[in-house]
Amino acid sequence: MRIVLVIMAITLPDVGTGSLCNSCDVSVTINANTVSTTYGQGTTATQVAAGLANAINGHSAFAGVIVAGASGSTVTVGGPVVAPQNVT
Repeated sequence: MRIVLVIMAITLPDVGTGSLCNSCDVSVTINANTVSTTYGQGTTATQVAAGLANAINGHSAFAGVIVAGASGSTVTVGGPVVAPQNVT
């Protein structure tokens, strides 16, 4: 079982089909490392959230340190919690 300590959650507004942007970026900066995903007309907030979560999880600076997930239009970012080990 994997437990994640939630550091932040971001909920994105739906860009809808009336978006004026054919190709726009949404970016997030965490500890001076920026990740982004691209969206265009017809892209949903759920798709943008999934793109950001994938970008965060794919960034080498965050490997093993930060974990992101998307649920609907919300991106949750956290750190893995390590279970205490018995030392004998």
